[in-house]
Amino acid sequence: MWSSPAPRARQFWWRRVARVYPLHLATAGIVVLLLAIGPLAGKPSAAVTAANLLLVQSWSPDIDYVQSLNTVSWTLSCEAFFYLAFPFIAAMVTRMRARHVTMLAVAAMSTTILGPALGQLPASHAATTWFFHWNPLGRLPEFVLGVTLAALVRAYHRHGRQAPAGLWIWALTTATIGYAVVPLVPDPYRYAACTAPGFALIIAAVAADDLARRPTPLRNRALIHLGELSFAFYLIHLIVIRIAETIIGYHPRLNDTAATTLTLATFAICLTAAALLHHWVEQPARTLLLRLRPGNVVQRPAASTERPKPASPARDRHRRAARSGLPAAATAEACSAPGSPETSKAGRRSATPAPKKYPDDPG
Repeated sequence: MWSSPAPRARQFWWRRVARVYPLHLATAGIVVLLLAIGPLAGKPSAAVTAANLLLVQSWSPDIDYVQSLNTVSWTLSCEAFFYLAFPFIAAMVTRMRARHVTMLAVAAMSTTILGPALGQLPASHAATTWFFHWNPLGRLPEFVLGVTLAALVRAYHRHGRQAPAGLWIWALTTATIGYAVVPLVPDPYRYAACTAPGFALIIAAVAADDLARRPTPLRNRALIHLGELSFAFYLIHLIVIRIAETIIGYHPRLNDTAATTLTLATFAICLTAAALLHHWVEQPARTLLLRLRPGNVVQRPAASTERPKPASPARDRHRRAARSGLPAAATAEACSAPGSPETSKAGRRSATPAPKKYPDDPG
């Protein structure tokens, strides 16, 4: 509903598969290889592996399923459900009036903030934590919030309205306070209740600046390229950290210099691995899958609406001369001979009486 003009549901789903699945499969394969050769411990069952590869692991309350293979891929399981629901949610939101979209955004935010407290009334603390942390249904309000924000920002832009003054200040302040509060609250509130308001405001501020084409540091080419690598970086970073833990131990106690050096080295390795995955796996696989997408394999350009230019006798004579090998003058002379098609047409045109001109005739 934002980056492409109303694609069909199947087209949208296939684009998401092309965007997400190749890297998921590649990083899962890396973990399977590491488990086989020894650096990582553990051996998931066939059922756990299948659930991970099919991106349904987060529906299970069993942590062995949720945290299987590449452990961060549990979020992709949530995303898969969101993408499945998106065409229906977007169709509903685009038909709603702005005030109703605002109400839905408030309801989604309220569910994210108050849900962990209300959930513990009928359910246990552990069940509530699992639902609002891992389960796709528990994270759905955050996705709905994002859809409503996109619709509201676009509606403001279409009506020529500007983002409220000081939106960036409010966004950064709210996000900072949210992060500061996270260590002070119990588990169910740490995952989204504290951080969602600030991130929602930041996303709205960035989108408003982008639509208004205001210059921001985020338009820097280096930052844009890092954004392109971010998905691969997310999927590979924990694998790199787990390998490092097998070498230096889990949470080693280091002095400041050693800790800083280790952090920078780990970051550099993760970024390098992300760049390799992006350029050698993500982009080629995505291009291949988009060419094989259902419906239309190759996207043809739209037909031109320009009228064809009328034929020019002089241009036709030159073309005939080029084909016959004769000079253009000879061809023109032949065309002007009595009985030639050009002479016949010219004679018919000259024999036709000119139409009468009237006062309002622009000719």
